[in-house]
Amino acid sequence: MQIAGRIESPAPQSDEERQRLREVREKVKEEFPPRDQPLLQPVTVGIGAQIRAAREAQGLTWNSLAQKAGIPNASIVRDLEFGREVTSQTSRQSSPPSG
Repeated sequence: MQIAGRIESPAPQSDEERQRLREVREKVKEEFPPRDQPLLQPVTVGIGAQIRAAREAQGLTWNSLAQKAGIPNASIVRDLEFGREVTSQTSRQSSPPSG
């Protein structure tokens, strides 16, 4: 399968066209404002920060680190990095059924 080239629209030719496009963009921004950044950020100190630094230094994803560490679900690694509480109950809920 061959991917077609990009479709490019010509640049606005006149000042009126540029102004019209500016107005359209502003109207769209009003109707569909950009999302705020998520409030939850990775921790910067503690074990979560150490795990993240080591994982990134080795070029690992959450999933690949979880597999290497024998952690049943990559979301546990994410939760640790974001400073969320991870309990044995959490890891049991996310682990696949045995047997």
